[in-house]
Amino acid sequence: MAQASGSDTPCTVPVAAAGCRRLGRRGPSAPLGMMSRNSFSGASGSRAPVSRARSSTLRRAGTSVSADLLGSSGGFSTASLQDSAPLLQNPPTGHGDLLSAAAAEPHDSPVAHVTSEEPCGLTPASLKHLKRKYEVVLEEKARLQSEISGLQAQVREQRQRVSVLEEEVREAEVRQRALQEEVQRAQAAEEAQRSRADELERCNEKLEELLAAREAELARLREALEQQRRLTREVCEASERRTEAPPPVDASKFEQRIKSLEAERGALQQQLRDQALEQEDMKRAVAGAMGAAEKAMAMHALHVQRLEAMRVAKLMEAINYKVELHISVPRVTLTYNNAPPLVVSTALGLSDGKIRDFLDRDVFPHFEPLWVRIDALDQAPDGSTKRTYCTKMLERLTDAVKAFIMKSQTAEAGADLNISSTNSPAQGPAGGGAGRAGPVVQTATSAIADGVSRRASGAEAGRGGGSGGGGTNLNDLSDADRAQLLQLLRSGDDRGLDGKLVQMLAGRS
Repeated sequence: MAQASGSDTPCTVPVAAAGCRRLGRRGPSAPLGMMSRNSFSGASGSRAPVSRARSSTLRRAGTSVSADLLGSSGGFSTASLQDSAPLLQNPPTGHGDLLSAAAAEPHDSPVAHVTSEEPCGLTPASLKHLKRKYEVVLEEKARLQSEISGLQAQVREQRQRVSVLEEEVREAEVRQRALQEEVQRAQAAEEAQRSRADELERCNEKLEELLAAREAELARLREALEQQRRLTREVCEASERRTEAPPPVDASKFEQRIKSLEAERGALQQQLRDQALEQEDMKRAVAGAMGAAEKAMAMHALHVQRLEAMRVAKLMEAINYKVELHISVPRVTLTYNNAPPLVVSTALGLSDGKIRDFLDRDVFPHFEPLWVRIDALDQAPDGSTKRTYCTKMLERLTDAVKAFIMKSQTAEAGADLNISSTNSPAQGPAGGGAGRAGPVVQTATSAIADGVSRRASGAEAGRGGGSGGGGTNLNDLSDADRAQLLQLLRSGDDRGLDGKLVQMLAGRS
């Protein structure tokens, strides 16, 4: 915004923006220099008229302002206004002031080359025009300052938002690192359990090999004992045959031989007893290991069976207690004077295609979590594929809704349709055939429940041979355990559910 240098006070002398209007030497309007000269001569009274050359001071001042304004192409120049600021702030009131202003003007400025013969000066119209332009410039300055303050406020807000976003990014990174650490800990625990199972399996194999080696060694020791008995018996028989006349030397040798053989037999018998005791210990250890392995397998089968039963129960509970379908069908009756009322059926405008499109577009997206299994997202509860199951359920619901609409339209006036759901205590509006479509929901849920039951019975029959009858009934659980398991299933906490099942199985073992 153009303004006088060193002050925000508006200029008191308006100057024309388009420059000084040149006046002819002859005409009704006299140059400003002539006006100044006349006023000066009138003020002095006794002084002689000032020559025309001396009146060029005001003309040069106006010419400098006009020349600067002409160089700005229709707009204000800040440099030109600053150069003429002293003259605009303190306009000359007399001839002496004009002379001092002309003397203070630099001679190397472009205005100095303007000849005094050119009759150009400031007129009242140009001064008024310059004042108006200056006021416009001040208004523009105020507007720009308000815009700058608004932009600065926006910049501060954006900086605060950037700091908030950076803080959120840091928090998200911290949460991500925590989740990664938790996943790593879970993977490490899984690897530890897997390595422990492998180690137990290897120990079992080693125990079986050691048991086989002990049995082979025991058989060898029995055979050696039998050979030693036969040898002892032969020696005894030979000694008995020679008891009649044995030589003294030979008898002592035989006695020593017998003693050594008896001592060896005692040592062998003691070794046999030790081996038998060790074999019994090994048998007990192997039996305990086999029992523990069978118990672990039975517990695993029981865990899988309970988990499957809980999943089936949860799915059936969601199907039986959470699926509701509200159908409102208006009944239109036309009456005219004394003519009998004419009932217009709105079911004629609802074709099977429209009902199917409506169910597929607005209803079936809410059924998505019900018929998708927990462990296999690409299979339906009845074992078929998801697309086939959805198509079958869509056709069945379409037929049921169409039948309900037809029934509500053909029912007698004022009759109450029995359409309330057995699992929900709420009742729909009775007027106009509107209410809760209990038969429709029962038809759909019964089909889903039958499929889930068949799927669960097939899975239990397939696992029956491997579990060996180690499963238990869900009724054996306590109320607190059952409530806690249902709460974990509702929350979707698989890790907590597994931990609770392991704790329950460990307590029962």
